Amino acid sequence: MKEKYYVNIAEGGISQETEATNATFGIYADNGEIGKLREKMTNMDDANNGSYIRAHSPFFPQDESPENARYDNNLKDLYALLYELGDEETKAHIESIGILNEPGDNLV
Repeated sequence: MKEKYYVNIAEGGISQETEATNATFGIYADNGEIGKLREKMTNMDDANNGSYIRAHSPFFPQDESPENARYDNNLKDLYALLYELGDEETKAHIESIGILNEPGDNLV
């Protein structure tokens, strides 16, 4: 059964209480879908850590970083999942920022 959750991407928080996460997005999800969200957030965190380490190496150009590409792909996937599960306000916000309908994405 789907329940209402609040998600804060920046802090990596998912909660059923808005005050607990300083939520940005409201969604309706079951336990399996919450697991997928947590997995995407963990993947983003791992890629972010990898890009931090890579940023301190002068031998690799940042625009060719596989870690940055992995982070971006996970972020787009996360937004696609938030859009799918989101309440009307969440869907409207995601549509307004245009992250899912950039040329070539085909996520929505």
